[in-house]
Amino acid sequence: AAAGGDSMAGDGEAPAANGAHGEDKKEDKKKEEGKGGRGGAQHQQRKRKEELLAPIASADLVRRIVDFFGLGPDFPVEQLLTSSETSNKIYFVSTAVHQLIKVDTRRQLKLVHAGVKMFEKNPTKNDVFDYRLRQEGVPFMLPFMSKRKVELDRADFSRLLADGRMLIEDIKTPGAKAEVHAMEGGCILLLLRDERGVYTGPKTVFMAGWRGTYQLTLFVSKFEVQALMAKFAPTEDPASSLDAPPAAAPAAEAKPADAPPAAEAKPADAPPAAEAKP
Repeated sequence: AAAGGDSMAGDGEAPAANGAHGEDKKEDKKKEEGKGGRGGAQHQQRKRKEELLAPIASADLVRRIVDFFGLGPDFPVEQLLTSSETSNKIYFVSTAVHQLIKVDTRRQLKLVHAGVKMFEKNPTKNDVFDYRLRQEGVPFMLPFMSKRKVELDRADFSRLLADGRMLIEDIKTPGAKAEVHAMEGGCILLLLRDERGVYTGPKTVFMAGWRGTYQLTLFVSKFEVQALMAKFAPTEDPASSLDAPPAAAPAAEAKPADAPPAAEAKPADAPPAAEAKP
């Protein structure tokens, strides 16, 4: 390699000096890239593969979440963790995972994923609490919620599910429009009102959404929308509906109560059969 460099240089030691200076520049460039250039970007990309979950640094943010959704005192706020200083995404983890992360003070635990995503920041121009509830996190928080819930009857629920949005003035469910008007803007949880008690408790049907100035908007993935629409879509075959009553047993053939059993008909004057003899 040195001989090749000399043959290209032509004369003297100047090219060798220039070549050494060029190597220094390359080393400096590599160091700069390692700090914030292309190499730095690759390093950041590798770092992002591991979730560095930690408690929410802002006590005011935790307080606002509790107040906004009306969370009861039994809700374990310490199990809400975030992966960034800005807390754009907030996760809910189990008690065991929380304890494991808590004792990992030296950050030796490599987390790929933990918990479920419960809140996500939804930047708005209005002065509203800009965190929305994620659909997958609803089952874990619903039992503790006392605010931001509105029940819709099947007609309004199905329409909102099909269109993805609905004007507040178009809500037909008795009492629901007034409840929405009384709420400030922000995240809202829409529940299916069921007078028969089928969709209650663990079977509660819900949709996470947003209460805007004039309308309600859903924040539900297209796959969940398809699943809910298939559940509530009318079908031609009543037996295929989840809400169809059980089929009645086939009616038995009606018979008169006093009818005697039919006797075998025989001729009245028929003589008894003679015994055959050889």
